[in-house]
Amino acid sequence: LGSLKVQYGDIRKWILKCSSKEDKFTASVLEQLIQMLPENTDAILSNLSNVGKDTKFIEAEKFLYKLSDIESLVPRLECMLFREQFPELAAEVAPKEKVVLRALEELTTTSGFTQVLELILLSVNYLNADNRRLQNAWGFDLKFITEIADIKSNDKGTNLLDYIIHEAEERWPDVLTFPIELEHVEEASTVSKTDVEEKLK
Repeated sequence: LGSLKVQYGDIRKWILKCSSKEDKFTASVLEQLIQMLPENTDAILSNLSNVGKDTKFIEAEKFLYKLSDIESLVPRLECMLFREQFPELAAEVAPKEKVVLRALEELTTTSGFTQVLELILLSVNYLNADNRRLQNAWGFDLKFITEIADIKSNDKGTNLLDYIIHEAEERWPDVLTFPIELEHVEEASTVSKTDVEEKLK
């Protein structure tokens, strides 16, 4: 804190305003400040707030005394730190976001992929023709695509995925060229939603 060359009272004001005045509260300084606070900060600050102004403190206690009436001190500092780090974090995530958005655009605009989804829906509706609850569905959860190969024929010799591919090859061969248009999907599939959310928490 000595490197800041400011009064403890000024630091208190900046924290209350969540301000990084004059760029003195850099991410590095905020990290150090959070780390230097004791684990039981709230209890210590509560005790210090009840101590008289004439009490003699060592330097560290003087600093904590100045901050003793600030509610949610650590969360405030953490919010300030996140704000300082956000531009860098956003820049790191931006390329991943860009490739995911491109992949989504490809998936929603590639006619071949849309036709394959229609074939899947038609096939499933045909199989469920006798099921009042499931017949004539308007759509399906995309997770279902990963289960198509598990739907076997009565003799177990083929599955729904094989059937759809066979029918497409026989009747609409151009439909099966859609993967060529999905340039960014494979790369987008490596982006972890959890990792991105963790970085921006």
